[in-house]
Amino acid sequence: MLTRDRMTRATGRPSTPSSGTRQSPVFAVVRPIVAVRKGVAAVGTDLVATEQPLTLFINDRELFTILCSPGHIEELVLGHLFSEGLVGSAAAIANMVHDTARGQVFVRLRDDSPFDWEAFSRCRTISSGCARGMTLHRRWEEAGIAPVTAPFDIKFAGLVDLMSRFLQMSEHHHETGCIHIAALTDGETLRVFREDIGRHNAIDKVVGAALAQRIPIGQCALMVSGRISSEMILKGARLGVPLVATRAAVTDMAVRIATLAGITLAGFVRAQRINIYAHPWRIADAAECEDDLGEDDSD
Repeated sequence: MLTRDRMTRATGRPSTPSSGTRQSPVFAVVRPIVAVRKGVAAVGTDLVATEQPLTLFINDRELFTILCSPGHIEELVLGHLFSEGLVGSAAAIANMVHDTARGQVFVRLRDDSPFDWEAFSRCRTISSGCARGMTLHRRWEEAGIAPVTAPFDIKFAGLVDLMSRFLQMSEHHHETGCIHIAALTDGETLRVFREDIGRHNAIDKVVGAALAQRIPIGQCALMVSGRISSEMILKGARLGVPLVATRAAVTDMAVRIATLAGITLAGFVRAQRINIYAHPWRIADAAECEDDLGEDDSD
């Protein structure tokens, strides 16, 4: 592993001087407001989520700038590159330097892992996500991803319990109302958990953490707090996750891609209800409905 000084020389970019202590990221700050309650105005305060721009460079060439929450930035970068299919594994990255003062990350790839700039320029699009998210949008047929066939055995009550525990893990999610959270679970425990103002960013941070910790992503279910759109299901398909669950809604294209990708897609996971949109066989209580659900044959 390269040291920070050697990484600086390799990239030709300055690293951030260390203060000797690692500061915890500030996810929210208190701001003064005029609060109107029942028609009465008064000065008060509110807890507001923080955001920061982050510019990513690949081999000294700017890739893009996104907005994100502070903290776990290296995991965000690694997770994004992997979940979008831009690198095949963490080993493709020779070194990474995070310049915290400038809000920049410099990634240098190994010589045997060239970056396909033409494909990136052709496929990139602004996503439906928060925080100026960007993803590589391809039709499912063009993505070249094998359908997920891995099992994941869980019951209705188990999924509801996991969702309840998952939603209680973030104070920022409840206090600010605009922090998204994501986690990977093996069906019993929440293996890794991250949060961000962006839905896609939260997933990418989870993926980056899982890669760093060598957690087998393909044996885990992905849990998120926000709506599930098509590009998020494509991330799940690239990762090989067998089940994606959210407390919120899903989009029509997400359902269609989940059906083609072999992913069990569950929305509105709450105490007394779950909507299963694709491949219910992994949820024991709903397995018998697999044939009745059928396949999505919409255009």
